Amino acid sequence: MSSADKLVIPLTSTGFFIGSGTGLLPNEETEARFTDGSTVLLRVLEVDSSTGIAWLHSVDSSTHRFVNLAQNLTPPSTVLSEMRQGQRLFIASPSEGMSDARIAISSAHSAHHNLWPIDFFMHDHCRGAALNSLQQLIGWCVELNGAHWVVPTRQLVDVLHRLESNVGQP
Repeated sequence: MSSADKLVIPLTSTGFFIGSGTGLLPNEETEARFTDGSTVLLRVLEVDSSTGIAWLHSVDSSTHRFVNLAQNLTPPSTVLSEMRQGQRLFIASPSEGMSDARIAISSAHSAHHNLWPIDFFMHDHCRGAALNSLQQLIGWCVELNGAHWVVPTRQLVDVLHRLESNVGQP
């Protein structure tokens, strides 16, 4: 997106996007600008109150109806994998570029048992796409209570399926 702390990526060719929900409200429309200079108008469908992840859909700028993804945009290859302690991953963020991270030790008492804890050194913010070594999307990095976590693609896909079955035209 145009602001340095906002990153959105397309999830499906039907126009669903995921991003950082900081400062976004449901039904709000916002313009996303990509590295090639192209833009797309997005409507916020919902913002997850616990993770801060925003779910958005591309809309036509004149009719404001949902539209499919523009031909010049392609969703990243997504993989539903499980990560193990010590495995390396990358966090893509608009402000920091590509950064190394590793899956950390998970506490059995963690309130975030469905999320992967990560060690993310020398970086203040962890909001962005989590990628494996093949540049496949494995989740979305969030910051909760000062710790860094990855919401796995399996959970993202569950929300996506719910949204796909519920989303209608405004």
